[in-house]
Amino acid sequence: MTRGEDTSLVKEIQKVLLDDKDFLQKILGENLQKILHDEFNRFIGAGPYERTKERRGYRNGSYSGI
Repeated sequence: MTRGEDTSLVKEIQKVLLDDKDFLQKILGENLQKILHDEFNRFIGAGPYERTKERRGYRNGSYSGI
């Protein structure tokens, strides 16, 4: 890959990011939800609807949407 191709790729990525103003919010929101979900599973000791002897509590319902 040449230097000109690197610059072209960077400019294309910048264009995509600038055209979609909610891009960063979507990416951060989705990843934060995944992190919180995994952390809560670890804290509780079980996934949703999972029955284990190690389970240390219960969770309320959730919805898919930010």
